[in-house]
Amino acid sequence: MFINNFDPVAFEFLTFEIRWYSLSYIAGIVLAWIYIKKFILKETEYSKYIDDLISYVIIGVIIGTFSSIYVAVPTLLLFKLRPQEDD
Repeated sequence: MFINNFDPVAFEFLTFEIRWYSLSYIAGIVLAWIYIKKFILKETEYSKYIDDLISYVIIGVIIGTFSSIYVAVPTLLLFKLRPQEDD
């Protein structure tokens, strides 16, 4: 039987913890940025807008993550704690 003893903290700097999922967000955004800049947009008029787009993507990821925590989790708990209705 597999027992999950995985530590969610990748490393700590003083009291600041860097978790594995944040590293995956950072790696995904940076790799997508490099891929778009080098392979998709080769010297076009839209290449100057990619940096702004990445900034908006980062803001969207942060807002989406926190909104899912504060909206989805209480909703799931509400449905879980609700008594079952008989038909």
